[in-house]
Order: sequence, then C-alpha cells, then structure tokens
Amino acid sequence: DQSGNNNNGLGRNVTQFDQSFRPLHTISQNECVRFNGNNDYLAGADKPALSPSPDITIECWVYPQLDQPMTILKKGNSYEVFYDGSRINAKLNGVNIAALGGVAPQNKWTYFMFSYNSATSSLFININGNSFGGATSVINIPVNTDSLLIGGGITESDFYGYIDEV
Repeated sequence: DQSGNNNNGLGRNVTQFDQSFRPLHTISQNECVRFNGNNDYLAGADKPALSPSPDITIECWVYPQLDQPMTILKKGNSYEVFYDGSRINAKLNGVNIAALGGVAPQNKWTYFMFSYNSATSSLFININGNSFGGATSVINIPVNTDSLLIGGGITESDFYGYIDEV
C-alpha cells in the first residue's frame, strides 16, 4: 500500500510487473500486478477503511486480456467490481449498480470509478472519462469481516490481465 494507510495485503501466485506503458504517470514507482487467471489474487485483511458504510468510492485501472467474466475485486457480499467480458460492472450488497455503460476493451487500459452516496441515493460512475450517474434506490452496504480480494473471487473467474491503482 503506497497510500501510507498501511492497507497491505498478501499475494498468491501474482507477479509484480513494471509498466513501460503505465496508465498514470504521476507516481514515480508505478508497477501493476499481473494475474494469470489461475488461482491468483491479492488478499487484504479486514479493516474499517475496507468496510465503508453507508457510502463508498472505488476506483482502479484494469487491462483485461480475456473476454469472459472475471473478478476485479470483492469483499464478501458488501461490494464487488467485475468484468463481464466487455464492460466493468459493480455490485453493492449483491445489487448490480454499475451496468450503465462504458466498454472496457481487451488488451487496453481502462479507468473505472464509482461512488455511491446513501444520503442522496445517488450513484456516480466514470469510465475512461465518460461520466454516468443518477438517482437509485437506497442500498445498504453490509459491514463484514471478509478479506478484500483483488483479482480473484467466487462469483466470476479469476482475473487474467493487469490491475493497477486500486
């Protein structure tokens, strides 16, 4: 964790990868994680910062290399970001909230961000600079003690490609 918040995790079968074509040029020590789609993931132990409730914001850069459903990140039934084979989607409490648009092509970096505000029941999504959003129903984000998993999960297949700046 380069944020200084000590949200370090453990890696299983992952490779740190130096990016000569990195998505963000403002960090001098910029490396991403390469996932081979075969039982590899990063796991972070539960902390209050990883269990936001009732509001949440998540962002990441992804470089999918297969056109199949794959897990990007997941924390139990609280929240999930996944690739459906052509788009990046998100779930809060099992409710699909981010299927509003924005294709994420294979073999290309895609920026994804979503933010949910429970007080206004509003959702904001940004995919490669294109913004989507609006009102939605109130979604309660359950707090749990599950680990945060990046690149692997239960619902979709393990991720095959690169993930950065989560």
